[in-house]
Amino acid sequence: NVVTGETVAMLLVQVRDARDILGHYPPICYVGQGWQLQSAVPCDFAVPGHRLGGTQYHFMADRAGRLETMIVDNFLVLPDGSICRDMGQIEQTASDVRLRFLGAAQVQILSDGGMPAESRQRAFAAIVGQCMPVIQAVRSGARLP
Repeated sequence: NVVTGETVAMLLVQVRDARDILGHYPPICYVGQGWQLQSAVPCDFAVPGHRLGGTQYHFMADRAGRLETMIVDNFLVLPDGSICRDMGQIEQTASDVRLRFLGAAQVQILSDGGMPAESRQRAFAAIVGQCMPVIQAVRSGARLP
């Protein structure tokens, strides 16, 4: 936002083997980069025409003596049409030899912890809303015989 200076980043990870997404999970990936997990709150994200169940992660890190906070709004997508809040369903899929090779995807919207919740929600809806055709393609990408 050029007026407020607020920024967000989007990360979309899509893998062919559901086991490969396990290392991209925020509590593993960001903690491995020096962030400390402060909270993980299940929530529903609103996108025009859709409600996506996910998790909002709050992280904190000391960067050269300066405290930084980051919020990661996260949800996972399976090609059977499922939207997942956390790794539980992904782990089940990854352990099933019939399903693991159908893949998985994850969407993360990253923002500064100081960004107002309303601004973060608007940014999420705008960005993910534009990406819904891709997300829908992943959701419908595979069917078992």
